[in-house]
Amino acid sequence: MKTFIISLALILFSVALFAQKESEYNYEKDQLAFELCGLYTIDQSIRTPEIFKLLGRNMIAFDSINFSKFIKFVKKNGFPNKKMVGEHNWSHPSVSGVGFMYLVHNPNKVATEYYDLFKTELEKGNLSPALFSYALDRYYVSTEGRSYFDTPYKARTTANGVCLQDKEKSDKLRKEIGLEPLPQPAFIDCSEMEIKKADMTKPIIVSVPE
Repeated sequence: MKTFIISLALILFSVALFAQKESEYNYEKDQLAFELCGLYTIDQSIRTPEIFKLLGRNMIAFDSINFSKFIKFVKKNGFPNKKMVGEHNWSHPSVSGVGFMYLVHNPNKVATEYYDLFKTELEKGNLSPALFSYALDRYYVSTEGRSYFDTPYKARTTANGVCLQDKEKSDKLRKEIGLEPLPQPAFIDCSEMEIKKADMTKPIIVSVPE
């Protein structure tokens, strides 16, 4: 069912391209938007319950292949943004949400191997600090069991927030990507807590940050 919905989204986006006013038509921007929609489709098509069960541990390999395609797009065109594809195309979630989706689905590579690439895109104004912080926070939550950016991924940590004892590191990491330090009330005293490995299977609600 989900595969059908994803395919339908790609078809509807194609129809929307033809339906737009002639004054809104821009071949280069529409081509990039269509390519992004394709990247969205290949990522989501392997996330159906049936495919997930079939792939099992091979899911990581498929994610890696898809992420490589996204990296190729970013290196050639820059990180997806409204100016790149135009406001009309950006109104489609399969276009505007694809960058965020690939970042949070591949936090380890974003925070290590490709950190400099995305930092450069941030400095160019193509990638927002808030969006970048979600991928980085997911990385630290999964590897250290700690949140430094106060994103929804903190719900998977023992503290369910940013520890006061981690304020210095939090301030440093946030400053590196252009975010202000968290206000003092945002921190939690973890001095008497035993910080355990994060429960990455815990369901949380995450939406694309502004």
